[in-house]
Amino acid sequence: KREPKTYSNTCEYPSPAGDPNLTTCIDHSLFSYPAQGRRRSHKVSQESHPITLLPPELMAHVFVLAAEDEIMIPFIVSHVCRSWRSLALRTPSLWRRISLDSRLRMWTERIPRARACTLDVAIQPQLSVVGSRVRRQYLDAGMVQLYMHMVSPYLSRWRSLTIDFQHYAPYLWNASLSVCCGFGPSVQALRLEHLSLVHPNNDDT
Repeated sequence: KREPKTYSNTCEYPSPAGDPNLTTCIDHSLFSYPAQGRRRSHKVSQESHPITLLPPELMAHVFVLAAEDEIMIPFIVSHVCRSWRSLALRTPSLWRRISLDSRLRMWTERIPRARACTLDVAIQPQLSVVGSRVRRQYLDAGMVQLYMHMVSPYLSRWRSLTIDFQHYAPYLWNASLSVCCGFGPSVQALRLEHLSLVHPNNDDT
């Protein structure tokens, strides 16, 4: 008689411990996570990547420097591992750059992560590559006004404001700067250090 076949619901996967490209956290005192809700226990590799030995303050500084060149760095590093995500969420200056475009939901979530940190607000036409051509995003007054109304409640926290219009559309200046006009504390940018306004085709007196 043949022995009946037995089937197992478990699968075995090769251990990633030898992969030098994987990042794990070996110092759990720096990052605490609730024990409840865990379904499985994960073993920490003894051969962790050397980058995990860097102090969290130094890692946070590296993240902030990288974010000055690439606007999406905060989201990129926060999806590498749990420890990097925890560190990114605890670094308000990492989220201070607000380069407004059609991704309004992303920017709406990013502003609270900056907490009380000053903000660098920018409206610049985004570039997109279609085939062999580079296209510049077209901005009209309605879209610009929507962008500015989203950040105007935080005007007192603006560290810089950069507006760059490279095409003509009616009332662009009016739409972008009207939220800054008026009197009272709500329109006083006392922490503003840098202001850049570029609109070669401006006809708004």
